[in-house]
Amino acid sequence: MKKWLSRIFKILLVLGILFAIMLTMMVNMGGSSDTLKRSLEDYLSSATGYRANVETLQEMTFFPTITVDAQNIVMTHPTDPQKIIRAETALMKLGFWDVMLKDRAIKNLQIEHVTFAPGTAFEETIYIEELAVDETADGRAFLALDGMIGETPLHGEITLTPEGGIKSRSYKIDEDSELTAEIGDIYIAGTLNPRALGGFYVTAFRAGLNDQDAVSGQFYIVRDGDKNIAIKGTFDSVETDSSAQADITVSHGETLVMNGDLEAKILDMNDFKNGARLAALIQEWQDIFNPPVIDIMLDVTAEQFINEGETLNDTSLTLKRENETLTITPKN
Repeated sequence: MKKWLSRIFKILLVLGILFAIMLTMMVNMGGSSDTLKRSLEDYLSSATGYRANVETLQEMTFFPTITVDAQNIVMTHPTDPQKIIRAETALMKLGFWDVMLKDRAIKNLQIEHVTFAPGTAFEETIYIEELAVDETADGRAFLALDGMIGETPLHGEITLTPEGGIKSRSYKIDEDSELTAEIGDIYIAGTLNPRALGGFYVTAFRAGLNDQDAVSGQFYIVRDGDKNIAIKGTFDSVETDSSAQADITVSHGETLVMNGDLEAKILDMNDFKNGARLAALIQEWQDIFNPPVIDIMLDVTAEQFINEGETLNDTSLTLKRENETLTITPKN
């Protein structure tokens, strides 16, 4: 028995020594060398599909804090040199153990003066003046975004939960983090809750135009693969009785593709006519973002389908948009 205890103790001792050596190496691995700069460029290229060039790497560390501090980052589309993303400064700090334990905490984030050329995200130029973590003197912490979409001002905030003392301060999106955003006359609000499987639940969601709600709901949103975003939940019209369960996936490649299912208790086409709040919100969104062409393939079912004063029960149809042509094909 003593021999087994002795062997276990030696194994633990050796593992402890190796772990200490590994941490010591990680502490000394940081810096601003060309090798580290190339590794950052390779990571950005792999994550975005764009060719990344980092002019200046101020600092990169791995332990006890993972730090990336870089300036003048340029990312260029591999086949279209007009599609360029530029960032003047980017600073991010994460706790090593937060990353290892998959905690959603961040120590610092400061990204300034980022420009998305037309075609990189939307057809309009997007300018991000600043995306940063901030905390007021009274302890209110938030992630704030300020910028422009074309000529339209953009502002957004997500409340954060601060943890730890001054030297070990970190921030995270915790239960009931509040989301607010203003894009010109459009406003968006909701409450965020992290999902154990990734992504976020969004509750108390509402969106509208000129202080008039157009749509409300609750749903979850999660990244599904490298270029897919999955959205599943309930959306309700504020003006009519329209209410639908959505289970859709948006894929981002050379074109946007939306597919999935829409199951409505009531689908009232009055929501999409001139003068309706939802129609006005959709039109304002399109005017601001000038979004790229999106292909759509949705299977739609409705217990009640209301159009031009007529009500159809148990309606099933396919809504398809391809090559800028929209077709609606009844299934029954």
